[in-house]
Amino acid sequence: MTIDPRNDLKPYTDIRVRQALQQAIDLPTIAKTYYSGTVLPYPITLTSYAETGWGLPYDQWPQDLKDQYAYNPTAAKACLAAAVFPLG
Repeated sequence: MTIDPRNDLKPYTDIRVRQALQQAIDLPTIAKTYYSGTVLPYPITLTSYAETGWGLPYDQWPQDLKDQYAYNPTAAKACLAAAVFPLG
């Protein structure tokens, strides 16, 4: 059994829906409160940030990509509205 949204099933086939889900998650607050600051407050690759050569480290991401992963409820609602979910 998987709990990940399957991007081959609606509404997850629309990249804007998946982007909105990411923008609706406040990673810095979760890292600070739930994990007491013991985890990184930004996305990382599937491997550890300490393992080099497997993914592009967050600090090397282009700003537009960082913006897509940043907590932004307003942008999340706009993504959902653009994906034909007008109520966000």
